[in-house]
Amino acid sequence: MPVKLENLIRTKKGFGGDVAKRFAEPKTVSSSKGFIRMEVLLNEKHKEYDEVKIVTNWDTKADFNAWFTSEAATNTHKRVAKEEDSPMIGNEVHIYEIQYEHLPVVIAE
Repeated sequence: MPVKLENLIRTKKGFGGDVAKRFAEPKTVSSSKGFIRMEVLLNEKHKEYDEVKIVTNWDTKADFNAWFTSEAATNTHKRVAKEEDSPMIGNEVHIYEIQYEHLPVVIAE
């Protein structure tokens, strides 16, 4: 069953755009088995912090888990966690099983 992963990152106010830019270029995740797509969303509406939401779609939860536990993913997350004076305040991760999906209707001419 397809899954959607949502990583909601809270940053210090004014740093959301900088954190979002870290995802501008495709990383190893984009060539991983089962990876469908990634969206990087920015919300600067909160007074105390910014939010960057990283949303990825996967063919299966097993595909996501295989990437998440890979050496490349592990090394990336370790490096970010060790940053001094990180703009990141914290994050929450949610995984959803996609139950239904509707795409635009294509009308034959």
